Amino acid sequence: MNSKICSNKACEHEGLPIPINQFNKDVSRASGVADWCKDCWKIKRLDFLLSRTPEDKARLRKVIERKNKRYLKMNKVCTNPNCLHEGAEQTVDSFHRNAKKKDWRADRCKTCCAATSKEAYALKKSKGLLQVPL
Repeated sequence: MNSKICSNKACEHEGLPIPINQFNKDVSRASGVADWCKDCWKIKRLDFLLSRTPEDKARLRKVIERKNKRYLKMNKVCTNPNCLHEGAEQTVDSFHRNAKKKDWRADRCKTCCAATSKEAYALKKSKGLLQVPL
């Protein structure tokens, strides 16, 4: 199956077979590719973007800003017992992202992570375990 016909009735290819590489991947389809060709998707996306009014764009921008402000106001405490911040609450952006955690943030703050990395580097350097690239 090296070619496929676009299912969009308004396709510029007018029902002619098109090479498979002109279709986006879609794992939910049995064929493994989308029903519409890439050109049709581009036109649909442009039509959608151009149809939005400035009021819609402004309203969406406000919603996104409000969500970002609410998220950055959240606080978290570092779990490292030797933390430089001594158990004080810190903003969420002072923790690395971690998709495996429920709140999507690491347990230790960025400062503790950096200090641990520096200590590990110094220890390896003192033991001569570091390899210098030639």
